[in-house]
Amino acid sequence: MLKLMNRQDEQLIRSYEPSQSTVCGDLQMKYMNRYLNKAEVKKALHIDSRSPRWIPCGLIQYGMEFSSMKSQVKRMVDGGLKVFIFHGDFDMLCNFLGGQWFTDDLGFRITKSTHPWTTPRGETAGFVKYYEKGLVFTTVFGAGHMVPQDKGEAALKIVNTLISNSTVFE
Repeated sequence: MLKLMNRQDEQLIRSYEPSQSTVCGDLQMKYMNRYLNKAEVKKALHIDSRSPRWIPCGLIQYGMEFSSMKSQVKRMVDGGLKVFIFHGDFDMLCNFLGGQWFTDDLGFRITKSTHPWTTPRGETAGFVKYYEKGLVFTTVFGAGHMVPQDKGEAALKIVNTLISNSTVFE
C-alpha cells in the first residue's frame, strides 16, 4: 500500500496557521501544491501523469457555462442523491444568503426549518435547514470560502453525515 504522506509532508501541512489564510494563495496552498504534484500522490489518486500540474484555484480564466445550476441540482435531488449545500458565513465569494435563496428557490418543501447544529464536541457550528428528498442547506460559523480549511471539525461532520447515508444532521 502506498503511503501518501511522509512525516515531512505532514509537518509542512500541519505547520499552517489560520492567521496566514487568504482565499487562494496562502501558505498552506504552497504546501498543498507541493504535495498534490508529487508523482506518487497523483498515481494514488488515479490522476493521469500527463495532467497539468495542480495549482491553487486553477489560475484559469473561467467562462460562464450555466447561468444557474438550479436544473442540475434539482435533477440530482429528484434522482435520489443526497445533496448538502453548505456555506461559510464569512465567505465573500459565495455568500450564504445567496446560497439560502438558491436552495429555497429549488422548490422543495421544507421539512424542518432553520435551527442550530453542533460539532461532536457540542459547539454550535452553524444553522441547518432540511427539505424533502434529502436536500440540506447549512451554514458554517466562522468559515470563509474554504470551509474544510477554516473549520475542519464542522466540515468533517458534514462529510461524515453525507457519506454515512444519514439524513440527520444536528
